[in-house]
Amino acid sequence: VLGTDFNRYTTNMNVGYKVSDHFRIGSNISIFHDEKHYINEESYHVGIINTAIKLEPVVPVWADKAAGKYGVSPNNDYPNPLAAINLTHSAGKKFQIVGNVFGELTLVKGLKVKTSFGQYSNWVDTYNFTPTYDISVNQVNKQNQIARGYTKFNHWTWDNTIHYDTKIGKNSISALGGFSMEDQRKETLNGSATNVPNEAPSMWYVSAGADGFLASGSGYE
Repeated sequence: VLGTDFNRYTTNMNVGYKVSDHFRIGSNISIFHDEKHYINEESYHVGIINTAIKLEPVVPVWADKAAGKYGVSPNNDYPNPLAAINLTHSAGKKFQIVGNVFGELTLVKGLKVKTSFGQYSNWVDTYNFTPTYDISVNQVNKQNQIARGYTKFNHWTWDNTIHYDTKIGKNSISALGGFSMEDQRKETLNGSATNVPNEAPSMWYVSAGADGFLASGSGYE
């Protein structure tokens, strides 16, 4: 969809090392970095795809492109989809780590102990700026707004097992025991302000707003 994009950069590392005949270690780690620009695609009334379908095909995209004036429908209140795209300034970044490290020791023939630590963490930044505009009576915004969001999530697990496997004659004996631990925590922080005096991208900071300062946050573990 026009006005959107998505880029992902990925690094993977899989390592295994046999320290001795009785001990081996290894790790599996993936690192991701995502960057995207997005728009409101799915909302029933103002979503880009929905309005593009429901707006009459005879309504021009531009009433006067040179003057920056968009076409509007005289028969319904659906917003001009191209205007909505051009007036949306929303972006997000995400950094993510997924992986585990492990060690396995053979104590005696058939008896092994293993420990494995797994980690999943991500950090998400969101950026939104809504400028002032007056396209029609149903597509108007008299006060610009800047908003910024940050989310941090961390989850880890630690598994420890002991496994015994042997054969006695025609019979096999196998036993497995262990314990597991895990923990997770999530934190969010959001801030916004209105009336940024200059709508140039260089001024898209919450601290640049003149009014309407709001801040919120949450967390759990």
